[in-house]
Amino acid sequence: MRALVVFESVAGNTRIVAEAVANAMAKHGRVELVEVAHAPTKIPADLTLLVVGASTQTFTLGRGKDARDTAGQFGQRGRTLAEWLDMLHVPLGYAAAAFDTRVKKAFLPGSAAKTTEKRLSNVGFKIVTPAEGFIIGGNGGSLIPGELERATLWGGRLGAAFARR
Repeated sequence: MRALVVFESVAGNTRIVAEAVANAMAKHGRVELVEVAHAPTKIPADLTLLVVGASTQTFTLGRGKDARDTAGQFGQRGRTLAEWLDMLHVPLGYAAAAFDTRVKKAFLPGSAAKTTEKRLSNVGFKIVTPAEGFIIGGNGGSLIPGELERATLWGGRLGAAFARR
């Protein structure tokens, strides 16, 4: 298996989840973890699985200037995940999965992972598992207890499913 984990992290929680997912997957093959600002726009021919993660912003995937302004508050520079998805070149049929970090409150709907999943599907990826959300404790908070372990399990299941491919 060769996997690429691309992430956009606003406050650092998505980076933590991406690292846990990548480390768990690495037990089953070769995994590269890349912040979206440095991610390739051409998918390598030998890639088995692309995993993409982002922070949920304004109920969905952050876009353009607003996302860059928010990310800039936390030190991130460069393109957003939405911009990267717009530039992505991929042959049809590659496997992908998406995750996000989000605040879970009844009155705050939306998911960057579900938006990312739709965008990946639209450019030719085959979605191999439903979008996954990892919960943070309030805006600017950290992951709630158990979420890092859940991310590790999710990454391990993805890696095991693609280990022999």
